[in-house]
Order: sequence, then C-alpha cells, then structure tokens
Amino acid sequence: MILFSNWMKPVSYYVLRAKGLKRALVHQAVQADGKRLVNKKRAQLSQLQTRLPKKQLLDMDIEINSELVRLIAVWSPKEKRHTYLITNLNRQEFSALEVTHIYCMRWQVELLFKECKLITAYMLLIPKKPHYRNH
Repeated sequence: MILFSNWMKPVSYYVLRAKGLKRALVHQAVQADGKRLVNKKRAQLSQLQTRLPKKQLLDMDIEINSELVRLIAVWSPKEKRHTYLITNLNRQEFSALEVTHIYCMRWQVELLFKECKLITAYMLLIPKKPHYRNH
C-alpha cells in the first residue's frame, strides 16, 4: 500500500499565472488572517471577485475539469486587479506567501533567459572576421 501511495505523488510541481477562471467553482477560500470567504458549499470565482481582499493573500481550492487545484489570489496595485497563481504545491509545506515568492523567483529566471537570448542574438550579428580593412 505504501508503494502505491508514493506512486500517486506528483513527479513535478508548478506555479503558474492563471487567467480565464471566472466560471471555476471555489470549494474553499481562506484569507491570510484565517477568515473563510466561502459560506456556501461552492461558489463561482466571478461571484467572489468583488469580495476578495486587497491587502491579504487568499488561498483557495477550486475545481477545474472535475479536479481540485490550489489557487492563490494576490492584489496587484499596479494593475488594480487580482493576479491568480495556480499550483500543486502542498498547503502544509508552502504558505500562500511562499508560493508568491516562488513565482517571483521563477519570473526572474524567465527574464534572465530572455536577456541571454537577446545577448546571444546580438553576438551573432557581430562579424567575427571583418570583410573589409581600413587603410
């Protein structure tokens, strides 16, 4: 039985920015202060959006394609809207705040790769041997 339960654990983990989830069913929503936001058994995310806190992270379980996944809502003052992060990281091991930090680190790596690609493309444009000589 132990072998089977280990087989069911995820092989890889993800933290992604999520969009288009207005119709997703929210099973559980807990603010950072422990206050529950969902009183009913389930509610659509679009029904809760006006009640989402702007100064606290919100940790939710939502249903997508009949599967429960973890969703974290983060208020973005710059964009004046919530950003949603979807993850399969365990809530007992990673707090909502830690997940947001992981996403920020991931984004910094993406920016580093983008910069490396630009530098490489620029280096390819510089000729190694000049085709002409100045006299």
